[in-house]
Amino acid sequence: MDPEDVEWRSYFSEEELDEVRNEAVPVVAELPEAIIRYLEKYQNSMSLDDIRNLHIQRNCRPRTEPDLHWVKRQARQLRVVLTAIDIRFATEAFEFGTVEAGKETDTTNTKTIFESGFKTPKIMKDMYMKLYKQSPASVRQLKTFGFTLSE
Repeated sequence: MDPEDVEWRSYFSEEELDEVRNEAVPVVAELPEAIIRYLEKYQNSMSLDDIRNLHIQRNCRPRTEPDLHWVKRQARQLRVVLTAIDIRFATEAFEFGTVEAGKETDTTNTKTIFESGFKTPKIMKDMYMKLYKQSPASVRQLKTFGFTLSE
């Protein structure tokens, strides 16, 4: 969230925006090795059938493999929709993440700068505002994510 964006002033007080400005960036924990290995199996999947078959093949036991069981359960509930924004992550009721992908490795080209510096943050903000409108009381718990991939 960019606290300098004037749009936020209609939703947050100056004190709240200062809190956002001064908040430390959260530390994201590393995924357990078992989950990384599980997700890596999907890396070379070229079709939805490949992904579905991999998903069906792997059985996870809730008691002995709770992390993998959770990942599989979430994957069932998640739908990934290819759109004009490359990839959007959503459930039936909520959109909460976006990915922009490109073939360029040059981080200074116009497409990469536009997608990572403007398009992705704008989409994340739009998703956040939609989530906020669906649940105004949850404004401090709402989270969206987005990232840009390039070769």
